[in-house]
Amino acid sequence: MAAQLYLEAEPPEYDERTEFWLSAFGTASRARPLAMGGIPPISPVTILDLRERLRWPAEPDEAVAVLCAMDDAFREMHASSGG
Repeated sequence: MAAQLYLEAEPPEYDERTEFWLSAFGTASRARPLAMGGIPPISPVTILDLRERLRWPAEPDEAVAVLCAMDDAFREMHASSGG
């Protein structure tokens, strides 16, 4: 988008923790329920189960908060783009 507006954009900060959350979101997304239309949310119970089983380095409330926020943004982005 920045290129379309002829703006120079700095790349976002990307560190080890960011990489962890992106990987965790990818894993949690694979457990997303099926739906006939739209993208359903990832269940917080699924996030907590994955956190425990995979021994993620995050407190339960942090894992749910971060991944649900990422999921909300992901679903909003896809809803506004038409799919």
